[in-house]
Amino acid sequence: MAVRTYEVPLQASHLRLDADERWAEESQGLLAHLATLPEDQLTDLTIDIGWAVLTLGSDLRLRGPAFSSGQEPPISPEPPTGADETARPLTDDLTPHLAAMVSQARTSALIGAPAEPIRFDEDITVEHDALDADSIYIKRTGWPEDASGWHLGPLTAEPSEHIHLERKPAYEIIRTFPALLDFLALPENYLVGLVGGQVDAVFNPEGTRVMGAGGTPRLEAHPALLDIAAEELGLTKPEAIAYSIYHRDHGYYLVWREEPAAMIAVHPNGELLRLDGLVGPDRFAELWARGDRTPRGYSL
Repeated sequence: MAVRTYEVPLQASHLRLDADERWAEESQGLLAHLATLPEDQLTDLTIDIGWAVLTLGSDLRLRGPAFSSGQEPPISPEPPTGADETARPLTDDLTPHLAAMVSQARTSALIGAPAEPIRFDEDITVEHDALDADSIYIKRTGWPEDASGWHLGPLTAEPSEHIHLERKPAYEIIRTFPALLDFLALPENYLVGLVGGQVDAVFNPEGTRVMGAGGTPRLEAHPALLDIAAEELGLTKPEAIAYSIYHRDHGYYLVWREEPAAMIAVHPNGELLRLDGLVGPDRFAELWARGDRTPRGYSL
């Protein structure tokens, strides 16, 4: 992928935005929205996307505060720690900001949690030993207004007798643990565990594991869907959870029963498809793609 310039025409000029091709749809959508505003309101306009505040300069190019996420080439120079966001150097490349905005919103939606974004330069409290640990956790708790509420510590069986805390801006934590970026808009009392730099599990405030390895959503994240699947197949809820998989491309949860053989896919948008019999996940995905998923309990 490569960074490219997206633009939309205005009466006497063009609106422009630079970002990686992965975010083409989001870039074009943002520019299209700005193009609906009166031109005399565009200069020096600011747009709050949660992770950062973007600025539209007099040249009608959208820019954002410079920082390195660890997933993009470093951007420099950076101001001293504690500098105001508006005083940071600006960059034309909005890839890190769009990536954070989209991936965080998507993660929250996957598990049905309200998104509560943090600023890229808001502080995360860190137990000093956690930065070098192979297994860590990060949990969002109540905290003063000048911090994000996230606390990061080592994932150990025994708590340390001497905990040394420090505060680091979110973008520095993302440099060390890039996999955390997608999860930093989860609300209070969500907990994320990382092992070997990859997400191992996400727990909601009730202690339910709503995501598994790699940040894969689990059926427990949607109690209403779990109820439907269990009722349709005559399974207990633990059985429905045990015999379920998530289809990343289509976004449904596939649940099956061996005797008598039946399968059902339930989607958070309300779509549902049932099959009497058993087929492989790939074959079921083909049926899902061409099936009528509107009537509840529809069977092929």
